[in-house]
Amino acid sequence: MDRLAALDAHLRTMPPERVADILSTIPDGAVRYRTATPDTLLDLIMILAFRPTVFERLPLPHHQLLRAVVAVAENAQELLPGGPEGGWPRRRRSLAQDPFLLGPVDHEALLAKVGADRPGPARMRAEEYVSDLLALAVLWPDGDGGYHLPDDAGYQFGMRGFPWSVEEALDGYGLATLRRMALALGLDPTGDRWELRKTLQGALTDERKVVSLVRGAPHGVGHRILQMTFFSEQVEITSTHLARGVDLPVDGTGDDERDWLLEHGLLLPTGYETDDARIFEVAREVALTIRRFFPHRFDPAPQQVTGPPVEGMPPGRGPGAVEEISREALTFLAGADTRLVATLTEHPGRLRRDGRLAVPSRRRLTKAAGGNEDLARTWLEVGARTGLLIAENGHITLSDQAGAWSAAAPEMRLVALLEGWARRAEDGLWWPTDDEPVASGAVEEGADARSRWAVVCALTHVPSGITLCIDGARATRELAEENKKATGTEWLLSAAHWYQPLTAVDPEHEFRVLRAFREAELLGVVCAGAASRVGRALSQRIRSAPRIEDEPGEGVLAAVRETLGLGTPDPGESWGGALDLVGPEHARHRELTRWARELFGRPWIP
Repeated sequence: MDRLAALDAHLRTMPPERVADILSTIPDGAVRYRTATPDTLLDLIMILAFRPTVFERLPLPHHQLLRAVVAVAENAQELLPGGPEGGWPRRRRSLAQDPFLLGPVDHEALLAKVGADRPGPARMRAEEYVSDLLALAVLWPDGDGGYHLPDDAGYQFGMRGFPWSVEEALDGYGLATLRRMALALGLDPTGDRWELRKTLQGALTDERKVVSLVRGAPHGVGHRILQMTFFSEQVEITSTHLARGVDLPVDGTGDDERDWLLEHGLLLPTGYETDDARIFEVAREVALTIRRFFPHRFDPAPQQVTGPPVEGMPPGRGPGAVEEISREALTFLAGADTRLVATLTEHPGRLRRDGRLAVPSRRRLTKAAGGNEDLARTWLEVGARTGLLIAENGHITLSDQAGAWSAAAPEMRLVALLEGWARRAEDGLWWPTDDEPVASGAVEEGADARSRWAVVCALTHVPSGITLCIDGARATRELAEENKKATGTEWLLSAAHWYQPLTAVDPEHEFRVLRAFREAELLGVVCAGAASRVGRALSQRIRSAPRIEDEPGEGVLAAVRETLGLGTPDPGESWGGALDLVGPEHARHRELTRWARELFGRPWIP
């Protein structure tokens, strides 16, 4: 089926709320929905560059599957611009950044590429993650057992350019280097330059020879060549490390693993160079062989966590220390919430010209939060997200929904605060920390790693009764002063990266993850380095419903009530009104749902 028609048909199988989830990945203000047509939206949905926030919703396995599906499509083109036939496929009318469109890719070919083609847990998880990509229209069915790819899939997840062939790459080497490579490969080093080039070309284009070479490489070298091939990485070798243009130096480049790859022809020169370096990469035939015979890495779950029992941590606490500390934190949070509402009712917060909360207002809110600035900041930012607070005439004040907030039961307000915090964006609106940017709301803003969401999701993998032995403040201090990471800290950072691979491109990501962990300690989500009952329930909630906010999670509400010792209300008894706040994101989602229903028509096919 045609790409455009297939995507249109795919969207029409979804309820409008699901389509709104897809539309919400397009920055606000990028589309004029009053004049938009379905084709307008389809063109934008098919280009990931116009959907930057979609990457926030993709844990590591989704990224790995996207790299794998692009690799299958590129392999079918034999890593050539026009494919093996040398023709250029007709481009669809779009703003695609790739020179040609990739795909479609067969379902079984995709699973085989990540080593999940046989029945078992890996296949089940892979198919689950493929379903997630279909739900976000990052992939969509082609009607023939395969999937269409986004227009810029190659640009986002594929090779950077097209590598030289082995013949072209060897042409730049002198006789001495060619003989050295022949010796390393166990070939006859005699003969002239032309004969050696032909001999080496035959060896490096022989699939069995290349596979044997990779499998027989030293452990670190083998991993490195797979990494370089799958991620199309290039290596710069400075001119001081080269002899006579591109000839390899006798004494090596100073990197043993890289020297091994160079001597065995797995890294060859390209036609690109800088002022003082030459660029090397895996040649086309070698890359094709590796990509076809070795599966892409696929991590269906984070690393398993190990740690000591939580009993006795911290010292002086009994076996129920975690829930006791969690109850204390939740009780303090409920009291702080009441005081903060009263403070803003009496003295609205004043905003400076740069949009940040003025210092006197910060001090007033910090005092209302029991002297805890982090708690006051968290409450303020979550209030903006939930719709409890608004900025008006240069001041932060309570919205018209404050009455519903005050009328709600304390545990309902706690659930709203916890879920709002876990889903909170990485940037700060009115009171950012030193390591987070001020929210600009600009259309061109890209995706940010959601550290809080990643930390809370990671808690589901911490077994009950096991502690990570992390104290947020101490771990941050050790990282800043000594660059030291305890075992539990290493696991937390790894698990956060699994849920949010975008953290890898953030130079401050380690501090942001630990900051989120400190906030979790303040809120009773984590206690003594272990996940509390509320923390585990919150983790399950936001993993299963990362964006849905229509109703509070029943599991989180039950965990909060149990931790506070409230039990359940008797029949006919009310502990306060229902809490149904509408924040900015929630309001936008409702509007997008209306446009989805109007633009893509009814009835919706179940």
